[in-house]
Amino acid sequence: MTFSFGAACIILSFTLEGMRRASLLIKRRQVLLECLRLCKWMETEVVDRRTSISEMIKLQREADTLLNDFLKQVEIELMSKPFHIAWKNAVLNNQSFNCLKEDDLKWLVKISLAFKNIHLDSVEKELKFTTSGIQARYEEACEYEMKFVKIYRTVGFMAGLLAVLLLI
Repeated sequence: MTFSFGAACIILSFTLEGMRRASLLIKRRQVLLECLRLCKWMETEVVDRRTSISEMIKLQREADTLLNDFLKQVEIELMSKPFHIAWKNAVLNNQSFNCLKEDDLKWLVKISLAFKNIHLDSVEKELKFTTSGIQARYEEACEYEMKFVKIYRTVGFMAGLLAVLLLI
């Protein structure tokens, strides 16, 4: 009786670990999609409407997205730091991005570097370049999700079964 309960707990724990890893891949894709949308939106706001950075952050925070905590952190840091430093700190320290790879984070930091330029043409070019980089990372995340989500879930369950069999 206790063995079967223990075996069930082992299988469950391995299965949950597989599901956790799969959910990180799904969250990575979702966060990158939101970042891609944000970058394209910022490009439109800066180039066409000439909106200020603080106004853009405020407008985007009103929308209900996965990036609300991140944008709130940027807004708080903007009170005492320049935009590129506030953005970089928020990218590197925000829990919303714990599912992202190091290369993903580098592309997100590049968004702030576009705003170091004075000329709108330079800002537009930098944002387009950054958008294309984030787009590539998003496409990679979609591929990873398609390949590995089912594998992680299955391997988690199978590893639990194997662990129980090894204990017998």
